[in-house]
Amino acid sequence: MKKDTCTYKGIIDGLCCCNCKHQKPIYRHPGNEWTGVGKIDEIFGYGCCVFDKLIIFNEMANQHGSCELHEEKG
Repeated sequence: MKKDTCTYKGIIDGLCCCNCKHQKPIYRHPGNEWTGVGKIDEIFGYGCCVFDKLIIFNEMANQHGSCELHEEKG
């Protein structure tokens, strides 16, 4: 496995969402009324796109975490 600078200790050391090919940023929108209000270039949180046509949202609004579906970017 490629050496990564992430220090998150997840399920297995080094398997962090920040180096997973399924993680995608979710951006804010000025038309939102309740949550995620903001400029379209501001990140609201991160989503996992591991399943076809389904995004799992991480409300912690950071890019670190881990799960058993990790696949390294590259």
